Amino acid sequence: GWFISETITRKSTGDITLILEDGKWKFYGNQKGYSAPTVSNMLTCESVNDTTGELIGVKSLFTQSDESVTVFISVNNARNGSIFNVKCYKPDGSLFSENSYTVNWGDYPNCASLNTNLYQSYSFPNYQDIPGFEDVSWDDNIGIWKIEISELGMNILKQITFDVK
Repeated sequence: GWFISETITRKSTGDITLILEDGKWKFYGNQKGYSAPTVSNMLTCESVNDTTGELIGVKSLFTQSDESVTVFISVNNARNGSIFNVKCYKPDGSLFSENSYTVNWGDYPNCASLNTNLYQSYSFPNYQDIPGFEDVSWDDNIGIWKIEISELGMNILKQITFDVK
């Protein structure tokens, strides 16, 4: 078949090469497109405005009056199809929550890397009103909590802590 090669530069993906082969376009990523993902921003807040994406009450110290904590993570060079794990650890070091996020930009090739924002909210356990759990106190929440993000099967990209008094 005939090969027509054209390099298209996209600000968000680095260089990709499109080749028309047998009437179908095929994507090929150049080396620049495979930059490792990095975390440009990671912080905790009270919540996120669902409409505007604005962070509400950015802070790292929470108390019993806070019903939950939200972590905001901005990832650069996240490739289409990549999976990120976000883990939250209680002050005693035990795993409190683990969530996975799959980057999905539809028909973009796997070599396409864009910036993406992740949000995860955690409600503090407060079992006072649940029968059989009266002996679990708020004191179990007090201390330094840790949140970390990693790409599936890779090293931890970043971790932060927040304090509960």
